[in-house]
Amino acid sequence: MIGRNIEKTNNVESACAEKEKTKLLTPTFRILLVDVLLAITLSASAARLVNISPYISFSAEKLVDRGDRFLKSNQPDSALVCFILAGRKAESNRANTDTYAKAMLGQWRIFFFYYYDYAKAYSALSAADTAQGASPKVKAAVYSAFGNMYQTFYSYSSDTQLGRKATNYYRLSIRSQVESHTHDTETLASTFVNLADMCFWLHNANSALPYLRLVVKQGGSNEPSIRFCRLLCKALAALENGRTDEAVAALRLQEGDLPRLDNNRFALVHYQNLALAYEQKGDKQQAIACYDELKRCADANGGRDAVLLAYEGLMRLYEQAGNHGEARVFRDRYYCLRDSIMNVRAMMSINNIHFLAEIKKAEDTLNRMEERHDRMVTILAAAIILILAVSIFVVVLWRKNRILHDRNNSLYQRYQQTLRPSVKPQTGREADAHDEELMEKIKNAMLADVGIFESGYSIDRLAASVGEKTRTVSETINRVYGDNFYALLNSYRIREACRRINAGGNTSRLTIEGIAHSVGFKSRTSFLNYFKRNTGITPSEYIRIRTGENEKQ
Repeated sequence: MIGRNIEKTNNVESACAEKEKTKLLTPTFRILLVDVLLAITLSASAARLVNISPYISFSAEKLVDRGDRFLKSNQPDSALVCFILAGRKAESNRANTDTYAKAMLGQWRIFFFYYYDYAKAYSALSAADTAQGASPKVKAAVYSAFGNMYQTFYSYSSDTQLGRKATNYYRLSIRSQVESHTHDTETLASTFVNLADMCFWLHNANSALPYLRLVVKQGGSNEPSIRFCRLLCKALAALENGRTDEAVAALRLQEGDLPRLDNNRFALVHYQNLALAYEQKGDKQQAIACYDELKRCADANGGRDAVLLAYEGLMRLYEQAGNHGEARVFRDRYYCLRDSIMNVRAMMSINNIHFLAEIKKAEDTLNRMEERHDRMVTILAAAIILILAVSIFVVVLWRKNRILHDRNNSLYQRYQQTLRPSVKPQTGREADAHDEELMEKIKNAMLADVGIFESGYSIDRLAASVGEKTRTVSETINRVYGDNFYALLNSYRIREACRRINAGGNTSRLTIEGIAHSVGFKSRTSFLNYFKRNTGITPSEYIRIRTGENEKQ
């Protein structure tokens, strides 16, 4: 929760009115009473609180816009919250340089014009100035702010070095606006008005003329703000050279354009210079009327510096006119307002404890939200990558299994066609009639003798069955079959294993090792090798395919 919107000059006016009612009191006690009244005013404004939690989720651009709205409605504390949060968000995103600079400019306005904390104001403005990559329009606003700040310091101290710094920054701002074509005419004219005013107080009004030509060329001579600038230059040059009638005439011509100008700065400069011209001319009544109008315009917009200038002028004019009572009234108001401006920073420090604590809490909350957001983004990205990887893996695996399944089915079907009572040679070469005859005997003997499914069955036993020598049987098998005796024997055993698997029965309850031993294989490895060699698939795949076919049937 944030509180405390600083009251405008009319609150200090009320305090000053109370002060005038205490003329019988000592001056020290009267000043103390005014300070107490000011503290009460500030404490009362502290009761108005604003919930900052909704603004934490806003974007930096939206926060800057909301801060500007708060400033227009005279809620500087709420505006400061928005500008601080906007600065934090924009600083973390270096692509958002303009928004960061605008946020720091907003902080500068509040610290400088509302809190009178010039150290923090200068720090914020320096941060805006050092923002790399800011647009020319934003840089021009920063230069103008520096000029405004140094002009204010000059008005307090009359230090010409500060005045020169102000004019240099105003010149930079005008050049930046003109060269980049990013200005609007009234903003450009307002910057020039400040430059011309500053040149006059440094007794060198004509030094603003080159920049007047730039402004006229860029904005057009028919614009109300441009006519105002031309007349101002003419009036200040005449005033500097003692030609007061010419100065008054030029300044009076400005009044026709004032209603068409949105910036209140034009009216303040007009009445200030017109009052000074009448004062130099010796027309005290007209000068007093102009200072009264200056005070009215400043009161309407919270311009304490202009009110202070009006009080000083009225105090001086009434004193010169011999009206010491009115002079004393405006002297009291002048010192009351000046003291309030000088003491407001100390007064505000009491109410700032809760305010700054809330700002710190808001920044901590923002940091935690950013950290949580970063973690969630990281987790989400990792989850998406993992899901994609698993999905791709599943698809690839499914396709491979599908291809393998189709291939195994094809091999199974082809092998089923080879399961016949007789066995034809897989490979071989040309054989004579004797070899063919002997090979036919060998095949018949192996088909008729179930002993081939015993692990001890040998080529000697086969040779005895066909009535030939062992060597003759072996050579015939090699020539006709194209492989050795054990390859031929194991091919019969594999065919028998497949037949038994197809038939089901007890074989369906056997393990791979059990099936291998039942057809004469001594080891699982040998059975697997010969099964894959003869069928193209493993026993497990063969059993799975056969089981699937049985279920379909």
